[in-house]
Amino acid sequence: MKLLSFILLSTIAHSHGDIDKVDFSKEIKIIQEKISPIRKRVFENLKQETKLTIKLIKGEQEKLVPTQDAKFSCNNNSARIDFSNEYFKVRNRTLFYIQGKIECGKTNIWTFKEDTDEGQVLSIYRQAFMAYSKLKELDLLDFWNRQISLKWPSNGDYYSRGIVNISRGDYWDVVGHEIGHAIYDQANIGVMEGGSHRIDECYTPGLALSEGWASFFSAWVNISLNDFDAKFEYLVKRRAPVRFENIPTDVCSSHRNEWRVTGFLWDLIDHNNDQENIRLSFKTLWSLMLNQNFRTTRELANHIDGYVDPVLLRALWKNNFKTEL
Repeated sequence: MKLLSFILLSTIAHSHGDIDKVDFSKEIKIIQEKISPIRKRVFENLKQETKLTIKLIKGEQEKLVPTQDAKFSCNNNSARIDFSNEYFKVRNRTLFYIQGKIECGKTNIWTFKEDTDEGQVLSIYRQAFMAYSKLKELDLLDFWNRQISLKWPSNGDYYSRGIVNISRGDYWDVVGHEIGHAIYDQANIGVMEGGSHRIDECYTPGLALSEGWASFFSAWVNISLNDFDAKFEYLVKRRAPVRFENIPTDVCSSHRNEWRVTGFLWDLIDHNNDQENIRLSFKTLWSLMLNQNFRTTRELANHIDGYVDPVLLRALWKNNFKTEL
């Protein structure tokens, strides 16, 4: 099945490059929208409450999937979560949902393998819920005025006209990056530019800003601000892991490079002093970026100049881009 030709007009969909790619030759398989647990366990709990825990397993890693929206029916001993709310939805042809048998008055644990079809859907839902939850926690949801549609499986990883397209749901950093594009778009943080881009090369400043910011958002959702070696696992396989605390010297040294834009934005909020001493909160940085529609990262930096020590800001800029602000 091929996507409609309007994708060709998208500002964030590209036919080649490292990420945000479209493969028009790829056959898109049809996935059943109902997801059922493969492995179930039941435990007693002291308060005899009906509880549901969903775990994603990959190797020795274990991740929890949010279950706040679970609906229990003790008449037929079942639980259901619809992967849709006013902020986002996860779909194929129609909406995905998870449903299975439970024992009421007990703790029910459903386990999935992350790299299966079912696990990939749950991973996408988990990423979207984490993004929503972190913004909600900081009271930053006012900008979110239209539902984001997350489509899986798709013929690439890209954002186009309000739709986040995903090819691998278990690639957490790629999913977070594409959700970042949707957030960047709705919040009017900067220009939405298209074009081929390779993460270690230079291109237009607007494209570098939009791509670098999307990765920055993915990092903020997933990675601790205290991580001294912050990196992405799947974002660009040929350069994996993509370290943005310690950017390789062969990466283009300019604000026209997305990798360095991610590093610069991360250094503004992270808790590591690696030749920089600025520590803005994400909430403060967000308030300085919201509805500014920046055209370049340099324009963004000049805008926040009055809110941080300008000497430190220039030092941070030079440390990341190897040029003067």
